[in-house]
Parts: sequence; structure tokens; C-alpha cells
Amino acid sequence: MIYEKIMPLKIAASIRRFSSDYLMLNYQRFLHLERTGLENVLPDAVRKNAIQMSAIEMCAGFQTWRRLRQDQNLSIEQAADVVKLTIEKLLD
Repeated sequence: MIYEKIMPLKIAASIRRFSSDYLMLNYQRFLHLERTGLENVLPDAVRKNAIQMSAIEMCAGFQTWRRLRQDQNLSIEQAADVVKLTIEKLLD
């Protein structure tokens, strides 16, 4: 739900980040927060598997959420189901 709430600001900042060192730094910080948040909830075996970890990070990231919601016009519930299904399959 956090992605849903911050989406308008994230999109505006993301568009302008290439012309602002400050916005680029904040973008990098956000990516770090996404990554560390995942690392805090995933088991060691997943964290140590670089390919699996990268795949999960990609699926759970803001850009995936934005694409599901805006580009594919999915509802919040549908987008959440896609993310959950994808991560569940990656963890099998």
C-alpha cells in the first residue's frame, strides 16, 4: 500500500532525477530501502542466492507496481495478486 500512496510523488521525482543530484541521491536511497526491507524479511538461503534475490527485488519494487497499476491498468487487488504470485513462484 505504501507504493500506492507515494506513486504520484515517486513518478514526478523519477522523471526529474536525471537533472537533479538531490533527486538522484533520493532515488538511490529509495532503492537501498527497498533492498534492505526485502533482506530483512527473506530467509538467508534466498538472500545468499544473488539471482533469486535480484528477481524478487525486481518483482517487489516500485517500478513493477507502477507498471502493473498504470501501464496494465490493474486494480490494487489485481496488482497485489500478481506480485504475490510471482514472488511465491520465485520462492518455490
